[in-house]
Amino acid sequence: MKNVLLILLSLFISVVATEAQVRYLEPVFEEVSVQREEYGSNISILTGQPMETPLIMDVYQPVGDTETDRPVIVVPHTGSFLPPIFNGTTSGDLGDSTLVEVCTRLAQRGYVAVGMSYRLGWQPEAADPNVRKGSLLQAVYRSVQDSRTCVRNLRRTVDEENNPLGIDPDRIGMFGIGSGGYVSYAAGCLDEYSEVLLDKFLDSQTNLPLIDTTILGNFDATVAGALCIPNHVGYDSDFDIAVNIGGALG
Repeated sequence: MKNVLLILLSLFISVVATEAQVRYLEPVFEEVSVQREEYGSNISILTGQPMETPLIMDVYQPVGDTETDRPVIVVPHTGSFLPPIFNGTTSGDLGDSTLVEVCTRLAQRGYVAVGMSYRLGWQPEAADPNVRKGSLLQAVYRSVQDSRTCVRNLRRTVDEENNPLGIDPDRIGMFGIGSGGYVSYAAGCLDEYSEVLLDKFLDSQTNLPLIDTTILGNFDATVAGALCIPNHVGYDSDFDIAVNIGGALG
């Protein structure tokens, strides 16, 4: 954990005084508060019937902190893009013990940590391999959209709500765990449609893309699709660092 935080410090935090360097390297706060908020809403296919669903985040902050321009780290959870139990594990939501521990430790070091949920659902048991692969890629695509929506919402709160979380909108990172690492890497890398037109991302029978932006919307979820509602359009979706613990890059 400390090595990861050292990487975060060297690549993500700007040059600061010696006193502040200790803050981001070591725990300097004992108590951490957690508040749950909606960062947007979008169309979920989890139940098989597309329906609008809220997008939820847990915000971890150090209690007693006086800083008002703190770096913020978005932490997507693990879970193989399925809910707990259905994914064969007890993880897969904001209550995952690893996510809670990572967010708590980050907040104790002075960061604002955002445990981020995202839309789940794909068909791992489908008989057709194109359905299995396509539904998983679409689940990852939706998670990327949601992560970027979360980033835009953080910037929106600074602009429209007088920065209630005390964050620096120019220092936002993403720290993924397990499948959340997949989300973090994909959100940090995916920016051109040609990247989802590789042979491995095409239907083997029809040769058509398994990602259809007319249905799913664009990468940032700022352009509507049949299964995409734009949120916080006009704010920047970019972030500064992608950290991956145990995930993959499709």
